[in-house]
Amino acid sequence: MPSQDLQDIIDTTDIREFKLMDGTTIITEIVDRTDGKFLVSDPMQLTMDIDKGMIMFPWFFSAEENMCEIREHQILASANVHNSVKVTYMKHLLKMSVLEVDDNGENEFLLDDIRMSDSDSIH
Repeated sequence: MPSQDLQDIIDTTDIREFKLMDGTTIITEIVDRTDGKFLVSDPMQLTMDIDKGMIMFPWFFSAEENMCEIREHQILASANVHNSVKVTYMKHLLKMSVLEVDDNGENEFLLDDIRMSDSDSIH
């Protein structure tokens, strides 16, 4: 069971799944919504694999910033995600951050705490 502080973060963080007009599915944190646009942070594209379940990878591979805008007319459907999916998304971002700053594998031990367990996977 997460601490109350962690549970509050999970409950108040607006993370949604978008199905875009081109068929792409992404999961992202909503930062703001104005003028027919969503300002989002760390968008991850989702795919499903029969053996591995949900797979996330960056929607933008070479962007300088982790923020982008998505126009509402590009969105076919939107849904709030279950808390377990929020936690999986947050762990994935944390793992990517550790790997990004750790070119030599010196902090590999940090990944042990954030590795996906079977209970974290969405099947």
